[in-house]
Amino acid sequence: MFPVISETFTLREIQMLEKNNVAVQVFSMKRPEKKLMHAEARCFFAKTRYMDLGRNLYPVLMAHLLTLLFSPLKYIKLCFIVLRPSPYNGKGARFVLRSAAQFVRGVYLARIIGSRSGFCRIHAQFAEGSSTSAWVASELTGLPFSFTAHAYDIFCLPQLLEEKIRSASFVATISEYNRRFLSEFSNCGGKKIHLIRAGVNTGLFVSAGKREEEMPPVILCVAQLVEKKGHMVLLEACRLMAQKGIDFRCILVGDGPRRRAIENIISSYCLPGKIILKGVLRQEEILPLYNRASVFVLPSVLARDGDRDGIPVALMEAMAAGLPVISSDISGIGELVENGITGLTVESGNSRQLAEAIERLINDPGLRLQLSRNALGKVKAEYDMEKNTKRLVTLLQCG
Repeated sequence: MFPVISETFTLREIQMLEKNNVAVQVFSMKRPEKKLMHAEARCFFAKTRYMDLGRNLYPVLMAHLLTLLFSPLKYIKLCFIVLRPSPYNGKGARFVLRSAAQFVRGVYLARIIGSRSGFCRIHAQFAEGSSTSAWVASELTGLPFSFTAHAYDIFCLPQLLEEKIRSASFVATISEYNRRFLSEFSNCGGKKIHLIRAGVNTGLFVSAGKREEEMPPVILCVAQLVEKKGHMVLLEACRLMAQKGIDFRCILVGDGPRRRAIENIISSYCLPGKIILKGVLRQEEILPLYNRASVFVLPSVLARDGDRDGIPVALMEAMAAGLPVISSDISGIGELVENGITGLTVESGNSRQLAEAIERLINDPGLRLQLSRNALGKVKAEYDMEKNTKRLVTLLQCG
């Protein structure tokens, strides 16, 4: 789905591709809510082609009829592959419906692209649903296919991942942790898999304004309210700090399925004045919070379904804005947050360690300054969106 307010990296990447003279036509599998958009995304909303099946029933049916008529063997073969159960693909009615929708969109996408000149490549953001549709379209049109892998899409929904890696001209992924995983998963020796880090527009955050930390100290967390973000660990850390009489405010920005559970815990801990749920905010509304906070915390955990963070863009944004950060030692986060150098990391799920790390930073302004300076240098050197997009442009042109 594009645009998504929690996935600013996709919007920024498209902007940077266009800045580098790459003509982009965006196809989105689902239609977002207009009210939940960053201001910059609105111009792309009008230019995006939405593949929602209900609104395009006649052209979708025609696309399938024509494909079946002119390429029956390829159509049947692709349908079988996409719907085929496997240990990775899953099984049951939910799997069949999801896979069928991806196949239907893929055939429709192929018909749209095949009927127009000028397209030279299909590139998918995420390794699961959207890349399955893109792969189907590539197989039908003969256009080169590639995709970018992040986290949930490879650790929880690796549908047809081996087939897609084998067919792709290249695969980009956002961490060395992911690159190793994909190399071992596909047994391709890593030749096709390239590390292209997600990034941020560092200038946007560095120039956002002079930092003026509030009192009492503000702990900021910007993340979807889902299990892997570790909000429960942060809430418990807040309870431990409150028991010790430490004065603070904790601001949670984001929304999601765990909101009700988080609200209940805040109430049961008797911390409604200490912990504030802000809900979803646009980028321009988050920038002032970065400038007023004392520390940014994102204590990611391994979710029960295997989901985990890649390297959260929110950490990069906070570091670019001059905030010292604390996160957990999970997945590729250590590639960005080097413990004691560019931030602090704690054992995933350990609320006591997290409380101690927060208290340490609140009480040590010198350490906060040192970590934030190192963090800004790290983000500028390795996580700058413009630099990393140029690497993607090279692959798109040559891969």
